[in-house]
Amino acid sequence: MPYTKMSLCSSKYGPMPRFQYQRVFTRGILILGVLTVVYFGTKDGREFSLAKQKEVIHHRAQDIVCSDDYKAELESFPGLFT
Repeated sequence: MPYTKMSLCSSKYGPMPRFQYQRVFTRGILILGVLTVVYFGTKDGREFSLAKQKEVIHHRAQDIVCSDDYKAELESFPGLFT
């Protein structure tokens, strides 16, 4: 097949669409797919609130026991923890 200027331009980006609104149709399908993923992805309800904005929290803490090596290292920095 001989290459002409017209055949190179038309084949550069692939074949022409078979029906007129193919671009609109494919964009609609992609948008529908993204919306489906977002809808079902956020529907699970796996999130829970630790505290609400109106709730006043006086003290919520957990004591963690440090190793003796870590305590000895902290003591080498005077004034860091009082």
